[in-house]
Amino acid sequence: MNKPDGFQKSTRRQFAKTLAAIAAAPLLPRPASSSELHAPTTSGPELPEVSASFSQAAAEQKPSPDAEALTELVRIRYGKNLSNEQMTEVRRSLDNRIRAADRMKQFKLANGDEPAFIFSA
Repeated sequence: MNKPDGFQKSTRRQFAKTLAAIAAAPLLPRPASSSELHAPTTSGPELPEVSASFSQAAAEQKPSPDAEALTELVRIRYGKNLSNEQMTEVRRSLDNRIRAADRMKQFKLANGDEPAFIFSA
């Protein structure tokens, strides 16, 4: 079985490095945009009103650089098995998860805030 030019069989070590890069990518600092640099600071995050147009606006937004980088990793690793529509869905899914994580990071908790549930053995 002949392999196409430029195709290398990956090793476990390369696979582990790829997984580590994917896992670490959301933790890397993101360069601040000009709107973030000049945005007024508030005492706490304001929760936006959710409307039907919100989902449409989110779908029309340009994917974040983190989502683009992760999508490129997926394309390199699994691109031969995915169609263009599937790659678009992967990019959209990654972008939605990154944006959700960013929104959760904006919500500040005090040291005394209890979890949503309390476990007792």
